[in-house]
Amino acid sequence: MNEKETVETTETEPEKFRLRTIISDSDVGDLRKPSDPVSLTELNSSDTKELIQALKDYVTKHGGLGMAAVQLGVHKRIFVMRRPFNSGNLSVIVNPVIHRGTGHAVKGEGCFSLPNMPATPMVKRMSMIHVTYMDENGVEQAQDMLVGMDARIFQHELDHLNGVLMTDKKSGGRGFQQWKRSF
Repeated sequence: MNEKETVETTETEPEKFRLRTIISDSDVGDLRKPSDPVSLTELNSSDTKELIQALKDYVTKHGGLGMAAVQLGVHKRIFVMRRPFNSGNLSVIVNPVIHRGTGHAVKGEGCFSLPNMPATPMVKRMSMIHVTYMDENGVEQAQDMLVGMDARIFQHELDHLNGVLMTDKKSGGRGFQQWKRSF
């Protein structure tokens, strides 16, 4: 999830973790693939540690609120998010699950993978959610409760792990193809 309207990828960012953006129809496929769960062995690997650091670095460098591994081309159930959303603290979320949610709010969202959107889509999401996940050390975070923007960011990034884009959830039900044709 991105607060800024555009994102520039610099030459110094490693090719291994280059941002996947949607510029044309052919770019959508990779972001539509659901991500695979992460085992404890994988979580402790140097490749996964490198991925987590790349996610943190990208979000910090570009002033974002969160980013999913799939956005850097890795189909694993990992994302990072600012928590609380208005802080500099980045939480690592592994194998997230939403158990229940209540309330709804419609707000505008941005996304690193959709940098050239002509308008900010209004997206309806649950306003309070109860979740479980592992942190970057493999410790289970049982029945954590998120509200407001923290809940919104969690849902946005979890959608990426499930191959869902925010344009699919846009208020009014317009998906990516309908959104693209309207501009």
